Order: sequence, then structure tokens, then C-alpha cells
Amino acid sequence: PIYAMKVTKNADHRRDGSRPAVLYSAVQHAREWLAGETERRTLRLFLDNYGKHGTAVGTDGQPVDGVSAKELTKLVDNRELWFILVANPDGYDFTFDPENRLWRKNLRDNNGDGQITAVDGVDPNRNFPTRWNYDDEGSNTDTASETYRGTGPASEPETKAFLSLMNRVHFAYNKNDHTAAELLLWPFGWQVDTHA
Repeated sequence: PIYAMKVTKNADHRRDGSRPAVLYSAVQHAREWLAGETERRTLRLFLDNYGKHGTAVGTDGQPVDGVSAKELTKLVDNRELWFILVANPDGYDFTFDPENRLWRKNLRDNNGDGQITAVDGVDPNRNFPTRWNYDDEGSNTDTASETYRGTGPASEPETKAFLSLMNRVHFAYNKNDHTAAELLLWPFGWQVDTHA
């Protein structure tokens, strides 16, 4: 299962998407454990400071410079903050075996041999329908590649689940954390120099 947590005032009584919504997501790439930890700490920041006053406190118990607990409470009261800490749970689980620690993709058995090997898996981050198969620069058709995009747009269960939530809630923004490179990337990744 892929878990999505909704954080908003009276969450159990509010229809999904009834407030402006933001999605914080991570671990589309199985090996990027720290991205999930980043999202977990962001989630805790909102939960631990809700209804409090003064400077917000981080998970380490230290003040968070420039962030007030009152501001965080206001965001929770007036927005929907959604968290998917692990968007690729099967691949993530697979990486806990030391032999598979650097596995990036999901666990699609591409060749149907009943085993997960180097020719298997799909990169969930390259499987979204927008400009799928646009070129071979950022993704490709080689099943052994870490950026293999799959057999078709949204062919993977992880992508379908993600899109199902996106279509139900209609997020204004998605902050998708990764741990590779020191970059802040903006849409649209399929085209150079297009400003979002």
C-alpha cells in the first residue's frame, strides 16, 4: 500500500480537496531514503507545532529560525497538506537488502522470469503521462536503464495511485523530494528554459 496522509483542521470531516491543497511526496526512487525522512520531518513540523505559539520547534527540539508555530497552525487550519512519505514502497522495501541498496526503480518484472534483476523495474518518476516518450534524453526504452520509463504512460501501479490522488484532490503544488544532486527543479522538465 501507498499511504497518503491529509493534515488539515477537522480532516476527518472535510471532503478531500475542499481547501487549497499541497502534496509533499518522496521516495519515488527506492534508494532515496533521506527524501522520505525529509517529508517525515516536514509532517512532524506541522503536527508538533499545531496550536502552539512562539517560534516553531523542529524534530530535534531546536527552534526553527523564521518559522512561527502560529503560522504553521494557520496553514493547517486553512489548507490541506498531504504527505506521501514513500511513493514506491515495493522498491523501497527491496533496498533494505544490502545487495539491493542502490536499487532505484519499482519491482516490475519486465521479462516475466519471476526474479528481479538488472533488466527489471520501471522508474516511477519517468512514468507519468505528461510528455511520456517525448525523447530519450531524460528517460529511455532500455529496460536495464535506471530511467526506463515503462511500456506506456502511467503503466505502473505506483503512478496510477499517485495520479488517482492528484485527480481527486487537485493540488495547487507538489513538492517531490529526491536526494540526488543539489538541484531545485521546476516544471517543466521535458523542455529546457520553460518557466513554470
